Amino acid sequence: MQDNSSERINDWDELYPGRFLKAGLLGAGEKRILTISKVSREMLMGNKGEQMKGIIWCREDPMSLALNKTNGSCIREMFGRVPWKWEGKRIAIF
Repeated sequence: MQDNSSERINDWDELYPGRFLKAGLLGAGEKRILTISKVSREMLMGNKGEQMKGIIWCREDPMSLALNKTNGSCIREMFGRVPWKWEGKRIAIF
């Protein structure tokens, strides 16, 4: 097998990026500021089987962010209990 890329892969998440933002796709110590454009929910398969998850879509990135309970709770504390009112708000991920 021939290596067609001179770029070094630095994290497991880079091998299988999928459609969601993951910590491993950010560089070590990298912080990104994103503007929420849409909030939705979907049934997603995880370690505990299929579960309903909140999904954040952002203007600056085509990938979305699946919210775990902690992330969702933090955003709720910052912007309130009405998810559609989060649209236009900015968040930092790192």
